[in-house]
Amino acid sequence: MSKLQSRSLVGALLLSIAINILAVGMFIGRHNAGPAIQPNPAQLGWILRGMDRETRKSIRPLMKQQLELSKPLREQMQASRHQLADAISAEPFDDGKLRIAFAEVRSASAAFQQSSHEHLATIIASLDSEDRLQLLEALKHHQQPQRRHSKAP
Repeated sequence: MSKLQSRSLVGALLLSIAINILAVGMFIGRHNAGPAIQPNPAQLGWILRGMDRETRKSIRPLMKQQLELSKPLREQMQASRHQLADAISAEPFDDGKLRIAFAEVRSASAAFQQSSHEHLATIIASLDSEDRLQLLEALKHHQQPQRRHSKAP
């Protein structure tokens, strides 16, 4: 085997090891991180679709502000979901704790939704009539439920 071939083989082996270590690290990182809360801009990102560059530029600071203000609410929602998971998997099972955990999830979700709607109203109020109409079209498409395709005849 020539020196060039052996160097190529060693390089390929090192690259393969690096890729495997990266993949294992990503798997362990995701497993240990727990369930992720979807960042708020992704939840409201549909607002920006179809808007011109200047409008998006003017809305972004409002969306960033909403993200910061809603962080405690998102953390509360995540904590309530963890409590629900703990109540579901508890041994011995306690129906009362489960009902309390569901109530906390419902309360946290309602508070987050109210905050999101208030911030959305602020964003909409900052738009001109043309941009509001574009947002209305985006809202119509955003709210369409996904249809399930059944295999039944």
